[in-house]
Amino acid sequence: MLRAVRASSFDPARVRSYLAVAARRLACDVQRLRRREERLRWRLSTVGEARSPEDIVWRRGQAQALMQAVQALPLREREVLLASMHGMSVGEVSAALRISYKSAESALGRARRKMRAQAWDTPELTPERRRAGVR
Repeated sequence: MLRAVRASSFDPARVRSYLAVAARRLACDVQRLRRREERLRWRLSTVGEARSPEDIVWRRGQAQALMQAVQALPLREREVLLASMHGMSVGEVSAALRISYKSAESALGRARRKMRAQAWDTPELTPERRRAGVR
């Protein structure tokens, strides 16, 4: 926000709309974080449960399908997705791969969409698991 105020093109008459947009974006970020935490909490709550042999086989099958989907991604999307999964930010990925920030961001978005579509198209993913947020 300070950068925006210090910018020579900053219009003091637009402060109200600028703050409204910033507040809305922050609220969306908080909501996204809450949903992610809920999904992670649910996953962690099932970690200690005794699993049936069928569940173990099902999970292995899901892991294999996931790996196949990752391998099927175009090289750039796969590199960006894997780097992101290892904790790198989009900026760090773009610098490491020597591509623009926007290219890295777009590749990550495409990879995530493809992986999400793959996960939701899996017939073993029951409606109960979908409602529970398992992906």
